[in-house]
Amino acid sequence: MTHLNGSVGLHGRNRRNDVAMVQTALLASGHSPGPIDGLCGRHTISAIISVQRQLLGKPDGLVEVHGPTWRWLTAHAGRSHQQPSQSGSRSSPASPLRRPVPPETPSNERAIRPLPSRTLNYTDHVPLPKKGSVNVGIRPASNQAIIAQLGQPRDSYSQQCQPPTNAALKRMVVTGDVGPFRATGLRPAVLSLTAIFAEVRKTHPDLHAKLGTAGMMCCRYVRGSTRSISNHAWGTAIDMKIDGILVPRKAHYANLGLQLLAPIFNKHGWYWGAAFSTRDPHHFECGADLLETFHA
Repeated sequence: MTHLNGSVGLHGRNRRNDVAMVQTALLASGHSPGPIDGLCGRHTISAIISVQRQLLGKPDGLVEVHGPTWRWLTAHAGRSHQQPSQSGSRSSPASPLRRPVPPETPSNERAIRPLPSRTLNYTDHVPLPKKGSVNVGIRPASNQAIIAQLGQPRDSYSQQCQPPTNAALKRMVVTGDVGPFRATGLRPAVLSLTAIFAEVRKTHPDLHAKLGTAGMMCCRYVRGSTRSISNHAWGTAIDMKIDGILVPRKAHYANLGLQLLAPIFNKHGWYWGAAFSTRDPHHFECGADLLETFHA
């Protein structure tokens, strides 16, 4: 069996050589990962999930080094598309990781014809990320740090949303079009969301069309607490819906859309709530380092 040096797919290490091997194996097994370019994009993830629907109860979009998806790919690549020899007899199966013949080669017409991968269902349940695979280098911001940076949003809180009363903070609150919807929050956080969703639209256009929100600015305590203030109180957090569906707080799963959003939010300095001790998969908030650039 050809050996991967690292995982490939959602939250994988995605080393270019490993991605190319997985893409080649996907193509050879009759799936469509897009070009064999070593870049793990939406087509490659879609093809991985299409394979996993045959193998796993809950596809996670990740090919592990010694996992069942990679074992299946190396065992089945090439079997579905054996070619007849000139004498009419069947040729032996192709090597699992043999690269497809370049397009300019005439014999390519008789080579592997990839089966289309199923359209991604962005509301499919997937396992929560493994510890250390998301929010790498990003710290959640504590109440004390945000208060020192931006002040208290208001004098009193409850479990219900209330407006901010801090005059300096109120001057920074805006409502704007962030791409898939309008959001009300702290101006630099709203601007950051605009950049995030522009990237989502470029890399995952089908997902971008299904994005919605359960809210951003909301001065209240953290759910179930009478002491901790939610980061929503400063307009620096947002709760995401995928195709109208909100994954509940404390859920032991995320959905595929949230998994695809997470690395893009992380890239822009936002922390994903799926890694909280009380899991909150629909929640994203500005990380501590990003918040340090904000000023009331």
